[in-house]
Amino acid sequence: MKFDLLFVKNTLIEILGMNKPSDLRVREAVEIIFNIQPSDPGLAHIEANLKSRTLLHQWPLSRVERLEFKNGELPNLIFKAVINPLKSELAVYQDIFPDTNRWTATLFGHLEVGDELWMFFEDVGPRTLKSEPSFDNLLSATATLASLHVTFGREVSSGDLQRRCHLRIMDYAAYVEGARDTYNLTEMLVKGGKYSSVDLRKLAKLDSVVNSYNRVAISLQGAPQTLVHGDFDAENIAFRQHDDRVVLLDWADAFIGTGLIDLVDLSTFANPIFGPDIMPRLLQTYRQAYRAASGESVAAEPLEEMFVCSQIEKKMSLIRWFNMCSLRYIPSGVAAYNNSVAGLIDDTYELSTILR
Repeated sequence: MKFDLLFVKNTLIEILGMNKPSDLRVREAVEIIFNIQPSDPGLAHIEANLKSRTLLHQWPLSRVERLEFKNGELPNLIFKAVINPLKSELAVYQDIFPDTNRWTATLFGHLEVGDELWMFFEDVGPRTLKSEPSFDNLLSATATLASLHVTFGREVSSGDLQRRCHLRIMDYAAYVEGARDTYNLTEMLVKGGKYSSVDLRKLAKLDSVVNSYNRVAISLQGAPQTLVHGDFDAENIAFRQHDDRVVLLDWADAFIGTGLIDLVDLSTFANPIFGPDIMPRLLQTYRQAYRAASGESVAAEPLEEMFVCSQIEKKMSLIRWFNMCSLRYIPSGVAAYNNSVAGLIDDTYELSTILR
């Protein structure tokens, strides 16, 4: 019986995540990044031999490890290997954060290795909002988010950010088109038998949301436009060891659009921990921090309605992501996406009733 080795390899990657590169390949990459050469002074005699590799995260599209070295002159590093569509994160660091690590971990260097992109980041430490979900840390993350949105909101208003990067821009037309694409892809997957939990009734709910999406898009366009992190998950909000500064990780989903969409991620994390009352408190904290950083109100229109519209758009974008995973990126996970999409459709429909 003849086996398609490429098919077997890809199937294993889908099941197990990306392959672990050898210690030798990782050490050679680090030597290139830090220009370690025996004949050179400075780092010439530093051994790039690994002391330990700790797996932090693994799934079919990325692998993240913490690297420690036998020679203490080399700092601990976060080694991140990704394949498309996650390679876009590199452009964010190169175009938006080339000279500052105010918001991010420092990127020391990168290499293309086959179809993978290897990136080596500063290790800011193990403390994240997920590992330390205190109320103070939650407020600190909220205030940092507002400050980031103010800073880059000015660059969006002046056009500077658009000139120096190629991030997708979510405006009125993009939100409406994205909603329609979400419905079309979902319908195609349902008709193809991929989403058994999404019946005709749920499709009708999704169609109802899409048909009234102009109101969502108008509201989102009325909020300040800025750099949006796009995956403001508690695991991506870290606290740097030496100064407790909030550091935002994983910028692969960044775009230009409505910053309140990031706040949706934060409130989604906080709600089961602190209760439903946390959502208005976060909104108030964000409002106050935004005014403190900019001297202006975050929006002239009711912020609460904008936040509901941001929740709707976030859930629609998640449905689109699960659809693309089912079609292209991780087809083996379609069973899980099926249940997730079914739940997201119900949630999105319930949120849309608030706007009626």
